[in-house]
Amino acid sequence: MQLEDLRIALRPRRPWEAVDLGLTLVQTWWPRLFGVWFAVSLPLFLLINLVLDDPFWSVLALWWLKPLFDRALLHVLSRAVFGATPGVRDTLRALPGLVWNSGLFWHLTLGRLDFARSFRLPVYQLEGLKGKARRARLQVLGARGGGYGAGLTTICLHLEAFLYVGLFALGYLMLPESIDIDPFEALAEDDGTYQLLWNGLAYLAMSVIEPFYVASGFGLYLNRRTVLEAWDLELDLRRMAGRLQALRSGAGINAVLAIACSALLLLTLQTTPAAAKLVDTPVGTYDRTADAQAEIREVFEDPAFGRERTYTRWVPKNDREEDEPDDDFDFKGLVDFANTLGKILEGLGWALAAAAIIGLIVYLLRHSGPVQEWLDTWRDRRREVVMPKSVSGLDLEPESLPPDIVAGARSLWAEGQHRRALSVLYRGAIVEMLTRGMALPESATEGDVLRRAEPRLGSDAFTGLRQLVGSWQRLAYAHRAPEPGEFESLCGIYSLHFVVTADDEVRHAQQAASP
Repeated sequence: MQLEDLRIALRPRRPWEAVDLGLTLVQTWWPRLFGVWFAVSLPLFLLINLVLDDPFWSVLALWWLKPLFDRALLHVLSRAVFGATPGVRDTLRALPGLVWNSGLFWHLTLGRLDFARSFRLPVYQLEGLKGKARRARLQVLGARGGGYGAGLTTICLHLEAFLYVGLFALGYLMLPESIDIDPFEALAEDDGTYQLLWNGLAYLAMSVIEPFYVASGFGLYLNRRTVLEAWDLELDLRRMAGRLQALRSGAGINAVLAIACSALLLLTLQTTPAAAKLVDTPVGTYDRTADAQAEIREVFEDPAFGRERTYTRWVPKNDREEDEPDDDFDFKGLVDFANTLGKILEGLGWALAAAAIIGLIVYLLRHSGPVQEWLDTWRDRRREVVMPKSVSGLDLEPESLPPDIVAGARSLWAEGQHRRALSVLYRGAIVEMLTRGMALPESATEGDVLRRAEPRLGSDAFTGLRQLVGSWQRLAYAHRAPEPGEFESLCGIYSLHFVVTADDEVRHAQQAASP
C-alpha cells in the first residue's frame, strides 16, 4: 500500500462526510462493483431458489450470505482507491482467499448480527489481524466510529426494506385491469414462478443497496485511519519532500530564469510611459482639510449612487380606530397568564442561582491551593508511579545516561555530537521529574511533558524546561542545533533546577512522608 497512489483526497472528515465519500466511490467504480456483485451473488441466488421451495427461507438464506458478497465488493474498493481496480475474473480468482482468511465463519454465525459490520469488515479482510490484536484494533477504531457504523446499517436496512416494498407495489400497479391477481394469495401459493418473482424483487433491492453499504463502511474506516494515523499529513510531507528535491535539482536554472525575468521587467518599466506615471503617482495620500459631508453629498448626487425609487403596495384597511378599545378582550385571562409565567420565571431564576452557587463552590475547591495539594497527594497515594523505560523512543534507562548529566552533555557537545548532548539534558530532566512523582506514559510527546511538569515546577524552573524542550524540538525535527552560548545556558538551567542536592533529597523525602 503506497499512499502516493491514492485516488481520493485525504483529510479528516466528519463521519457522515465519510459515508458520503463511500457513495462517491460507488459512483466512480459502479461498473466493476455491480459486475462483481452479480458474478458472485447471482449463481447463489439461483441455486438457493432451486434447492429451497419456501420463499421465506430462500430469502433469509440469501440475506444471511451477504457477508460473503461484501468481501468481493471490498476487494474491488480497497484496490480501486490505490489505482489498481481489479476485474471480475481477478476478483473471482481471489475469492477463495477472501473466504478463508477474513473471519467469514464469524460473520456467518454470531457476527452476522453485528450492526457495525461494514465498518469493521476492512479490519478482518485487509489488515489480517487475529485474536487479541484484532480485538484491540477494533476497539481503537470503534471508539469514535462504531456508532456511526451501526447507524449506517440501520439506515441501509430500512432503505432495502422500503425498496423491496416499493418494487412490490410498483409491479402490482403495473398489472393490467383485466388480470385479476391477488399478490398476497399468489405469494402464499406453492408456485415456483411466483416465488422466483418475489425473491427476485428482494434480490434486486439487495443488489441496489449493498454496494453503497459496503462502500460507506469503507469510507468510515478510511476516515478513522486518516484521523488516527495522520495519513493526510504524511502524504503532504512526502509531496513537500518531492518538491524540495525538484527545487534543489533545478536551483541553477531557476536562478538564471529569475535574473532574466527581473532584467526584462526593469527594461519594460523604463520604456513604458504609463509605468513612469504610475511611479510618480502618490499612494495613500488624502486631503485632511476636505469637508467629509460635502464629499458624501457629491457622491450621492452621482446618478450611479443617488437613484430614488417609489414603491407602492397594498395594505389591509383597519375598520376600527387605533384608539378604540376592544370590548371583547379577556383581561382576566391575560392576568392569570402573566402570574403563571412569573412563577415559572421565578422558579427558573432560583434554580439558576443554586446552580451558579454550586458551580462556584466546586470551582473554588478544585482551584484553591490547599485543596489541590490534598487532591494531588491523595491521587499519588492511590496510584503506584511506574517509571517508564522510554518516552517517545527516547531511552530512560539509567545505563543510557552518564552519572553527571551536565558533564556528559558538555563532553558530547565538545565531540561534535550535538543531538546526543541535547538528548542527554532532555532525558535527564524527564528522569528527574519522574523521580519527583510525575506520571508519564511511554507515548508522551514534548507537549505532554510540559503540561504534566508545569504544576510541579516553579515559574523559573518551568521557563527553563520550556527552553530546553524547545531547543530539543528544533534540533530533533528541524535539524537546527543551538548556538554554543545557548547550549551553555541550557546546561546552567539544568544545573540550577534539575540537579538534586542533599537538601533537595531531604525536602522530597519529607514531602513524601508527610500525611
